[in-house]
Amino acid sequence: MGITNPAKPKEETIGGNPLPAGVDPAPDAELNQQDFDAANAFVQLLAPPRRQPLSIGALKGYYEFAKIGCAACQVPALFTGYNRVSALSYKRVYAYTDLLLRTAERRRAPATATCACRPQTAGRCSSS
Repeated sequence: MGITNPAKPKEETIGGNPLPAGVDPAPDAELNQQDFDAANAFVQLLAPPRRQPLSIGALKGYYEFAKIGCAACQVPALFTGYNRVSALSYKRVYAYTDLLLRTAERRRAPATATCACRPQTAGRCSSS
């Protein structure tokens, strides 16, 4: 989140270097546990944007995206699992993200991420 809190009381570095003097004048920790929990709950409960009806052009793009293989990595929808907050349990989220790929890749080799796009799509689809 970029905000210090009781669990992460030290500022992050920039490329391993400390923040330049005067950039962050706030004393650490910037949030106490109660404020951090409230901010975290707020962010968790933000609803994703509603999926809008697709125009003819967008519909063509949707099918092309799947046809050329990009949807293998940047999956159109993700499903949440169980959550004690019922509004978050078992929901479909149209995120078009490669989060699942990146999570799997981090478990195997942290520095790599590959896309399953077909060779003819090189340059038109990226997992970065």
